[in-house]
Amino acid sequence: MRDVLHMRVSLAVLLIDDFTGRIITSSDAQVSVEGGRKPVVKREGFRVFTNLTEPEVRVRAGGPCYCEEEQAIDLRQLDRSLPVVRLRLRPNRWYPLPAGTARVSVQLPEDTQLLAYCQESGGYKRLLADYTKGSQEISLYQGDSEELEGKACCIMGKDGEPEPLRLGVLKDREAGLYQLLQLPENAYKRAGTRVYPAACLPAGPARTCYLPLKGGGQKEPVYTFVQICGTRQTVQQVTLRTDRENRMEL
Repeated sequence: MRDVLHMRVSLAVLLIDDFTGRIITSSDAQVSVEGGRKPVVKREGFRVFTNLTEPEVRVRAGGPCYCEEEQAIDLRQLDRSLPVVRLRLRPNRWYPLPAGTARVSVQLPEDTQLLAYCQESGGYKRLLADYTKGSQEISLYQGDSEELEGKACCIMGKDGEPEPLRLGVLKDREAGLYQLLQLPENAYKRAGTRVYPAACLPAGPARTCYLPLKGGGQKEPVYTFVQICGTRQTVQQVTLRTDRENRMEL
């Protein structure tokens, strides 16, 4: 009689390159679960963990070209038939950047979050439906295959002031319907409202940070930097140079 080995898939992690918006299928990044065995790596990029016994786990990911990220996950909140979690990884200084990239070195004050986006790039999304103040969901035009789950964004009102939000799980790709991890404070109309995916540096201790930004085919792209510290928000536009390091102090 042949022995039958039963394995239960507890968690599948997809790592997203925050610079390209694509799934990382190569070995450039690794992921681990505290107390768990090494994952089975699938060709499509899934890192599959089996037979996890704890209801809550801590996932760590990173690599030679990526900053380290850590996230606590409650396995009980996942779909048992498809327990997939997407985790975004930011490039570090050893990331192989394409030509035309604006490299930024920024002095980030303590407990300050920084968002950066380019209004001239054309990489914005549009609302597919009005956003009602307080709604836990938002509907965006999904015109490409870019992975946006977990992505920091800025939504623009008629006054031209950007407001941060963060996308969560994609619930319906055809409808571009996302849960929101961070809700905007205002309502927005479908007509004319743009949502800009943004590069993001999280708040933390005062430190020097590295941020690669796409040039969009321009030698001197103009980027909007949104600096958030507590309830205070400061917005400034900066002209950057591509293929060189731009030093900033906020």
